[in-house]
Amino acid sequence: MGKASNGEERTAQGAQIGKSIQDGLTNALAAPQKLFEANLATGVELMAFVSRRMQAQAELFGTITQCHGVEEVTAAQRAFLQKATEHYGAELNHLADIARKNIALMTDTMIEAPRAAN
Repeated sequence: MGKASNGEERTAQGAQIGKSIQDGLTNALAAPQKLFEANLATGVELMAFVSRRMQAQAELFGTITQCHGVEEVTAAQRAFLQKATEHYGAELNHLADIARKNIALMTDTMIEAPRAAN
């Protein structure tokens, strides 16, 4: 019976080691996945912003074609630049928020990985 218990103990230890290795690999792979997701989210936001700015540029051109004098063109350009400045400022703040969330997510992933392996 002592040998069976010893064999069972070794099997249990082997299973525990295997689980620890599997958990460690799972956690090690989580960080690159989170980084990829963070980069993708940032890219999506940047492309959406570029799209909105291009739309605004097209609208400016449409407005300019309807202008009847230099004063109207100047006013349209001034309004466009004022809005663009506001939009770029808001977008920078939004991207900073995304970056903060992504850094927190990556930090949490890096902190949790060693804890989960133990």
